Amino acid sequence: MRAVWSGAWPRLILATIALCALLFPMAQFNAADSLPAELGNESFRKIISDLSEPEAASRYIANNFVSNELYFQTVIPLVRARTKPGGVYVGVGPEQNFTYIAAFRPHMAFVIDIRRQNMLELLMYKALFEMADNRADFVSILFSRKRPAALGDATAVDDLLARFENTAPDDGLYTANLASIEDRLLNEHKLSLSTEDIAGIRKIYTEFRDGGIAISINGPSGRATGITFQHLMTAGDTQGHADPGSRHSFLATEDDYRFVRSMQQKNLVVPLVGDFSGPTAIRAVGTFVREHGSIVNVFYMSNVTGYLDASQRGVFFDSVRTMPLDQSSTFIRAAGPPALGKQRVPPGRLEGYFSSIVPMLEVLEEVRKGHIQFIPQDIDRISY
Repeated sequence: MRAVWSGAWPRLILATIALCALLFPMAQFNAADSLPAELGNESFRKIISDLSEPEAASRYIANNFVSNELYFQTVIPLVRARTKPGGVYVGVGPEQNFTYIAAFRPHMAFVIDIRRQNMLELLMYKALFEMADNRADFVSILFSRKRPAALGDATAVDDLLARFENTAPDDGLYTANLASIEDRLLNEHKLSLSTEDIAGIRKIYTEFRDGGIAISINGPSGRATGITFQHLMTAGDTQGHADPGSRHSFLATEDDYRFVRSMQQKNLVVPLVGDFSGPTAIRAVGTFVREHGSIVNVFYMSNVTGYLDASQRGVFFDSVRTMPLDQSSTFIRAAGPPALGKQRVPPGRLEGYFSSIVPMLEVLEEVRKGHIQFIPQDIDRISY
């Protein structure tokens, strides 16, 4: 007998399905991953435009030229053990994303930040990756310094950066490289950058020239303190102990650098302007990933949710819940010693942010049940 769907039952079933979709994380996804092997320039521009939100940097005014999370590599072995290569990486902030991309080898990456300056810095980096065949050339161009002799593919990252430590900036290189960056972004990629955007990129590039490898979160060493680009690139996955462990920065090896460079050349690292409590960016990324039959493997959110109030965090978690995830999907977050508790700060570690991981579906389920309003502070998955 053929069932006839009529009356209230179909409406009730559809309503139940819709309610489940709202309440429970999107763990299902298509079997066939159809993420693009490469994005054309037009598609790259369109994704940035369509998925971004208006800048809301007034809520967060720090410069963040480089990260200040010295221990961000400590979670890399833990994330590698939980996740698999491929899929999509989502992150926030500047260059630390390149290290995570090199370590986790996603198929595609989106970096969402509330500040347009961060998007401009990532576009500057994109041009530099495309211009530099190798690590030494990349460092030379980034800091407007002539490349020292006898640097090869096998040079350790510590030695590579040390060779630039006492090298003065070169005005000729600075001028030529800045012109090449602007030409590549405006004329080759045809990005819609305003006069203010170009001025912003020039300011950022000047900060890197003036700061050299000692540049830190607020800019050149003369007015900045703490963790430098050099520290971040030479850190390891047991940072804070006598032996820093294995180094995973995107400048650690030529293979790591070339992986990230290849993704940049294929337009597969997409910088977006987006508010974690906004209505568009996170949900739009989730829609893009789902439509291509993939999942978000890693979501590096740093300490961003600490800048959100309770209602804004609710919007954030609701947005993440719409993303296609599976049991391996992992949040990486940053917290200071007071949040973690002193017993969780290993001996010898400096003050600062420490990284930890937590399964995304587990957090979302706890939030849904009302057990937590924020990422738990007693996460057991802190790397020691």
